[in-house]
Amino acid sequence: MRQIVKQVKERYKIDLRCKSVKYHIWRLEDSEYSQLHKSSLPIVDYDFGWNYFQSRIYKQSRELNLAELFTILEWLLGETSNWYDEWKGSFSFPTLLVISKENGTFFYLMEIYDFRGLPQFKFYKILENIPKETNRYISHQPFESEFSEEEIKYFSNFFYGYLLGYFESIISIIPKNTFVRTIDSNSILYGCKDNEYFEEDCDSTEEYEATLKSFRETYGVVVNKKSINDILEKITTIS
Repeated sequence: MRQIVKQVKERYKIDLRCKSVKYHIWRLEDSEYSQLHKSSLPIVDYDFGWNYFQSRIYKQSRELNLAELFTILEWLLGETSNWYDEWKGSFSFPTLLVISKENGTFFYLMEIYDFRGLPQFKFYKILENIPKETNRYISHQPFESEFSEEEIKYFSNFFYGYLLGYFESIISIIPKNTFVRTIDSNSILYGCKDNEYFEEDCDSTEEYEATLKSFRETYGVVVNKKSINDILEKITTIS
């Protein structure tokens, strides 16, 4: 017998304001992101991740490690999507970015993800109709009146600063559950153990595999995903 079960659906949202511009970040389901992505154009990437890397290497300022970044993203935007490169990454948060300015309201996709250990913010311009001759598989220059190159760079740093500040302000109330996530391409693992967030960059594949094995044996956790029982409980629980 066919049934329709109504369950409570949460929609995570972040509201920001900077330089008289309002930014609304809505978490999307994978199916929503997929549909909107078909009607969008990728915008040139100005490589926030490289600046993050340089800052961490030279200790220019306080930076979130991957475990801290992942934790605050899940706190603010819900659980990571499973749609990411499992060899080169470990999380992805597809979002709708609504930009409200004096000259109008503009809609973009913003994918927040990691690539080889570096956080990335990738933007896509959503269009009602994309001309047939337009190549959707190459990055396009920004729409200057909506979200210019300068604004993209500024917003990326502003948003990251917001994540850092928010994490610092609520670190004492976030449950420090034991977990581990991995980036196989660069032999990186990060997570939380013994009530501390950590990130480890291993020098070799052998060291990486041995460290991961030790973590599994010591803490008994599943890598990069929830247990099957957690998934089944989420599906079948009726509020």
